[in-house]
Amino acid sequence: MVRATYHFYKELFMSIRSSFMAAVAIATITAGSSFAQICTTHSKNITFVSPPSEVDAATTSVLSACQQNPVTVNADCSNNLRCGFNDIQNPYPSGQAACYNSSHGIGFQAFGDPLNLNAITQTVLTACTQTTVTINTECSASVVCADRYQASLPYPSGQVVCTTTSKGIRFEQRGPDSAAKDVANATATQCTQNPVTINTECSQNMSCHDSQSGIPDNHHGDQVVCRTNSHNIPFEVRGPRDQIDQLTQQVLNQCTQNPVTINTECSQNLHCN
Repeated sequence: MVRATYHFYKELFMSIRSSFMAAVAIATITAGSSFAQICTTHSKNITFVSPPSEVDAATTSVLSACQQNPVTVNADCSNNLRCGFNDIQNPYPSGQAACYNSSHGIGFQAFGDPLNLNAITQTVLTACTQTTVTINTECSASVVCADRYQASLPYPSGQVVCTTTSKGIRFEQRGPDSAAKDVANATATQCTQNPVTINTECSQNMSCHDSQSGIPDNHHGDQVVCRTNSHNIPFEVRGPRDQIDQLTQQVLNQCTQNPVTINTECSQNLHCN
């Protein structure tokens, strides 16, 4: 009888102990989970994500990032806020974000940590607004941020080619995607400083594209022919395309220094190809 009673209480104790340990384990998992929530929100084609943390901290982090972004709308940031555990999809699975925008046919792109979207956004916004032919409102309205390897980047190869034309003369510059602003500005400057071009044409005809896009380019070193005529006298010079300014000036000088030509005709009839 004593032995039976002993075994009964022993089994009861073990059962209570097991139930208690299970309850503690569940409570621990639940408490741990509360520190691993992720919050997201979005505004103006930019999705923000918080690091995994306690829900109040995650909410504050993602809301602050969204509201401090230079192109977002604060009301969107609040209205689109979501938090959760495993039901929140990470918008940046590669761990790298890409932000890009465009104006006047010129794209800009930058990369970085998804938790630092504001700095990446500011990089492309500044590059766009500081390009001579772009429109500031277009620069802001066109900003998009996405995972680096899912984004529709303007320059996927990492190399940009900018071109423009005026008076039948084509100008071209190349460089890395991070210098798209400088490449575009250099192309515009080369065109506007040419002695026969028209500044408005230089701006209107400006565009940039990826170097591997399949669009025909005139690479540095390609030969170009510049021609003009006046009073039924033709003039022509040849040379590498990256010396097009000098070639333009040479053929113009030949024409204007001729004793029977008309200077305005020399300028009007000049073209290079």
